[in-house]
Amino acid sequence: MWARPDRTFALTASLEHGNVRLVLPPLRDHRRLALELRLVVWTDRDDAVQEAWLAHLEGRNTARAVNMNARRERRHRQRMVPILN
Repeated sequence: MWARPDRTFALTASLEHGNVRLVLPPLRDHRRLALELRLVVWTDRDDAVQEAWLAHLEGRNTARAVNMNARRERRHRQRMVPILN
């Protein structure tokens, strides 16, 4: 078997709630993923990192997966507001 080319580095992100450290998947270009994670609500950030890992393991675009997850959560919250009031 041949080895995959080495990735540049892994970006480490820490969450503010609790003592949880999340490690993002190793990517060649982490800038788009970091931008998408900045736009995610802090309560959903750990789920977004899990989505990034799944996308990385499946060979999909990690930034797009994080963006889709954030939009899905935002739509879900908008639907739930009338129910809770």
